[in-house]
Order: sequence, then structure tokens, then C-alpha cells
Amino acid sequence: DDDRVYGFLRVIAGDELSKRTKFALIVWLGKNVSGIKRARMGTDKSSVKEVIRSYAVELMINEKSELNEDFIREAIVKAGGANYGTGTRD
Repeated sequence: DDDRVYGFLRVIAGDELSKRTKFALIVWLGKNVSGIKRARMGTDKSSVKEVIRSYAVELMINEKSELNEDFIREAIVKAGGANYGTGTRD
């Protein structure tokens, strides 16, 4: 809760007919981070984005409940557009 953290996560997304590799840029901003550190997030994030340029979704997370695979995967699927799968493969 006292830290700012940047993460880059690789996820396999898609339906049974089409699997794609997607990436998420995750920015963790703890609840107890000071105002000065919060203000520096913008410039620091710009520096991170100079290195990490290609990702499907950027998530700003400050609740531990959101920092889980299901939440992140759902955000990536939503950002990916249409998903035509039926749930089964013949």
C-alpha cells in the first residue's frame, strides 16, 4: 500500500478458434502513497511508456481485489473487440 509499481503482463486471449498474445501495462498506486509521489506518477509513467510501447490495455489499480488474473483478463478481452467463439471446438 506504500508503493508505486509498474508491471507488464503477457496473457493468451481469444476464443477456441483464435488464440492471441496480448499485453497489459499495470500501474499500481498504493493507498498510502504520498501526494508528491502521486504527482510524479505522470512523468514516471511517461518514462515507462518510452520502453514499453505495445500493450492492449493500461490498468491503473489501487485495490488489491483488482490485482488478480480474472480482472486483468476480462479487461484485455474487452479491449480486444469482438469475440465470436462458441465455447467449444469440433
